[in-house]
Amino acid sequence: MNKTYTVFHAKEPTFGIGGDPAFNMENYIEVAKVQCDTLDAVYSLTNHIKEDWTLNKEILFCNARVRSTSCGDVIVDDETGIQYKVLLVGFGKLTYIEDENPLKRFGNGWMFKAFRE
Repeated sequence: MNKTYTVFHAKEPTFGIGGDPAFNMENYIEVAKVQCDTLDAVYSLTNHIKEDWTLNKEILFCNARVRSTSCGDVIVDDETGIQYKVLLVGFGKLTYIEDENPLKRFGNGWMFKAFRE
């Protein structure tokens, strides 16, 4: 069953080197909507492997001039709203963490922190 996912790329990616800060939507940009079955498929479909990934038929929407999806980027399952961070190996589900400083809040929620399932 095909699902729709939204892909967000870090504005200042670390590509897994030196660690990533706590997830904050202000540090990410929406780059694509992808229709496929799994997170692994989203990752593959949004990487320049043999050709420009923006030409894949599963890509429903794409911002111009994007890089490949990499460590630290975020994929959201549009049906469930669950957010996943791309890790060096696999994906980590993002969960809310409370922060007493309201200045760290952003648009539609609080900061997030990744963990491996």
